[in-house]
Amino acid sequence: AQIKEEPEEQRSETQTENSGLSPKLQHTGGETPVCSVCGKAFANKANLKRHVMTHTGEKPFRCSLCVKSYVIKGHLVVHMRSHTGERPYSCSFCPKAFAQRATYTFTPGFTRERNLTAARSVGKGSRVTPTSPGASVSDGDASGTHGGAERKQECPFCLRRFTCNANLQVHLRNHTGERPYSCSVCDKTFAHKNILVNHRRRHTGEKPYSCSRCGKTFAHNSTLSAHMRVHTGEKPFSCTLCDKTFAQRSTLDKHLRIHRGEKPYSCSVCQKPFAQKSDLNAHARTHTGEKPYSCSVCQKEFAVKSNLNFLHTERIHVFYCIL
Repeated sequence: AQIKEEPEEQRSETQTENSGLSPKLQHTGGETPVCSVCGKAFANKANLKRHVMTHTGEKPFRCSLCVKSYVIKGHLVVHMRSHTGERPYSCSFCPKAFAQRATYTFTPGFTRERNLTAARSVGKGSRVTPTSPGASVSDGDASGTHGGAERKQECPFCLRRFTCNANLQVHLRNHTGERPYSCSVCDKTFAHKNILVNHRRRHTGEKPYSCSRCGKTFAHNSTLSAHMRVHTGEKPFSCTLCDKTFAQRSTLDKHLRIHRGEKPYSCSVCQKPFAQKSDLNAHARTHTGEKPYSCSVCQKEFAVKSNLNFLHTERIHVFYCIL
């Protein structure tokens, strides 16, 4: 029996970097839909629309229990099982059940014991081929079954396959919880070296990525890509409840609280709730009396920056010459 694999969750927490362009769906009449950014063609407009999200970084399907989000709804459905514990796919040879449908070829003579032993031994880094007289391995397909000259090594926990043992060993940390990379400053530990490298910049203040237009620097390339939308005017994140669009996903998330009526931030003094943390901070100054914003002309102080800019400077000092 052969079980085919359904789409897995995205394998990287890092979103595809935005190119600074504004992708459009090119499809007129009976022509083949083509991506305006990379020129890739698709069988239908729905597939093109999903592909465009790899350029914009948009992930419209968000988990309600954690911060993860996905381009494809099916990936979110699979991810939700990590919270619910649901395992709808069961092995016909043993009592094991799985959250994801994995491609695994069971052949006559390749018994349950040998299948389980194979998975464990591959997890230790060795390659396995069926040894029983009736066992065979089908040619490699898009789902990743063992085949041809290239043998894919399998994770004993989730049955995901890897062509390189080093990649398998890194993947195993997701199951074992191993975090071999530690920060020498704050003792935080990480499963992957690149995450440690990014974390260290918090301590060093290093910002190796700079904007070619304004010179502003950033610690992470993804932050630079998001910043570039300030210059391009691109707003790839749109609200499904109104016609507003946003340059940042986080800004869209904050906006959605208005529709949902969510006010997660409350004042510790009077318990007044707020949708945005910045609004809470501004409100808190009514209790403390703090006025951090001062007019450069008359030195009058304000608790809220917008009051300084719009209610005071633009009305009182509208004709004042700064020279």
